[in-house]
Amino acid sequence: MNIPLVAAPMAGGPTTPELVAAAVKAGGTGFLAAGYRTPEQMSEDISALKSLLIDDTEQPFFGVNLFNSPAESQFPEQDQRIWTAYQEALAPLAKKLGAELASEARTDDDFVQEKVQVLIDNPVPMVSFTFDLPDSATVASLRAVGTLVGATVTEVPAAAEAVARGVDFLVVQGPHAGGHQSLPLVAGEVSEEPLLTTVQTIRANTDIPVIAAGGVGSSADVQELLAAGATAVAVGTMLLRADEAGTNDTYRQVLAEVAAGDRSDVTVFTRAFSGRWARALHNKFIDKYGGTAPALYPQVHYLTSPIRNAAKEVGDSESLNLWAGTGVKNTRAGSVAEIFADLSS
Repeated sequence: MNIPLVAAPMAGGPTTPELVAAAVKAGGTGFLAAGYRTPEQMSEDISALKSLLIDDTEQPFFGVNLFNSPAESQFPEQDQRIWTAYQEALAPLAKKLGAELASEARTDDDFVQEKVQVLIDNPVPMVSFTFDLPDSATVASLRAVGTLVGATVTEVPAAAEAVARGVDFLVVQGPHAGGHQSLPLVAGEVSEEPLLTTVQTIRANTDIPVIAAGGVGSSADVQELLAAGATAVAVGTMLLRADEAGTNDTYRQVLAEVAAGDRSDVTVFTRAFSGRWARALHNKFIDKYGGTAPALYPQVHYLTSPIRNAAKEVGDSESLNLWAGTGVKNTRAGSVAEIFADLSS
């Protein structure tokens, strides 16, 4: 890395092989988002990324991010009732959008073990885990094939536990980050400690590299985090309007309106779309369903997915999960290289 910037993994479409390749070519690095991708799709993304970097004279340095949220072996009857109640509450909106809701709750572990095996058989430079920490055996297996292993944490105790399990680096996520908070427990609560403070405390207790993430909207934010001891700074929201991002048109339009001052830039935490705490631009869906959404993941994610897909098709931004960090008002259109240059100035 020539510049201390990392393209954060944004699952669900925004992070593409082209975006990560552009980050690497701009002198930084990036992580492919393997969340919600099958092992086969993840492999295809890695191959596409490598083909985009094939002309680079140096060994390309990039990572793959995995969701590590173990699925429950059983779905308790009480949770089933809660899920059904939420499904019934969503039914009128689904009907309005022409979306078909699932009749039964779906749960899985995002194929995390299968993906780990693929990455052991076909190593990449870095692998990071979001949500629960990887166990020591998984860390050791990936390290044995030459892969640097990282864990995403939001609090100091989790950082200490990750270090004890042998990780090579930490991604420290603050409460101002867009999208999901990396909480091991679905029902866990978001830490209110500022990212700067968490980074400083972790750096005082460990010498492994720290990537700081959350709320970045300017070069001043980047410099502040580096001065606090971060090795590099991850940016996600700031890349949503990048030329190379896979952000859908409705999402892009809302972001452009926010940047122009034509729409509120208020972001809030909500479980409404996925069942996990995630920061998004405030909209009518959050207003109506945020107070009743159950802490069930990935069941709620799969339940609302048809609604979100239908909303995307008809340009209904009020029914979309518009993940965004608090730096959202500073997004801009342009290439990853241009945005990285802005943040490095």
